[in-house]
Amino acid sequence: MSKLRGVYHHRVVDTLDGISLGERSALSRAILSGSLKELPRLGERIISPWTPVKNKLVNEGEDSILSTYFQSQNAPASFLLGLAKSSLGADETAVAESATYAGTIAANEVGAGIGYAQGALTRDLTGFPTLAAQKVTSATKQIGPATGDWGVVRFQFLLVATSNKLVSVAKFPADHNILTGYRFDVYWELTLD
Repeated sequence: MSKLRGVYHHRVVDTLDGISLGERSALSRAILSGSLKELPRLGERIISPWTPVKNKLVNEGEDSILSTYFQSQNAPASFLLGLAKSSLGADETAVAESATYAGTIAANEVGAGIGYAQGALTRDLTGFPTLAAQKVTSATKQIGPATGDWGVVRFQFLLVATSNKLVSVAKFPADHNILTGYRFDVYWELTLD
C-alpha cells in the first residue's frame, strides 16, 4: 500500500553575523521608526543547518490533492510556506486532522511588519522544479530576514494560496529563537511511497 508523506527542510541563517545583540536592537528600532529602510549587507552565518522535518498532511490538504488529481477541481495556482510561533502541541501528530489555517494556525503565525512574509510557491516547474523517484520537491524560499525579533518559532506550514486551505504542518525538532537579521530558508517535499 502506498501513502503520501511530506517532509520540510529548513535552515536558519544569521544575515547580520558579527553584530552584537545591542546593535541588533538599535537596528530594529531604527527600522521601526523609519530612519533605516533596510538591513545592511554583512556576512552570513548558518545558525541551524539544513534539517528535514516530517510533517502531517491534514484533511484540507488531502482533499485538495484528491480533488485536483481525480476531479480536475480546485487546482491551486500557488502555495504559501509560513512559520508559527506558539506551540500547536508536542509535535505535528498533536495537530488535529481537521485543523485549518483560520482555526488553528493564523493566531499562531509570526506577525507581519517585522520582516516576515509567507514564501510563495507557484504550482509549476518554477515552484516545484524537481520530480524524481516518486518525490516532488519545491524551490527553496527565503522567509525574512527579520527586521525585529520574531521570538520562538516552532512550526512551519503549507497553505493553498487563494483559499488559505491548510495542506500540512510540521514541528521543528528544536525551537528557533529568531533575532533581528535571521532568516529561514525552507523547501518542501512530497513523496508517494
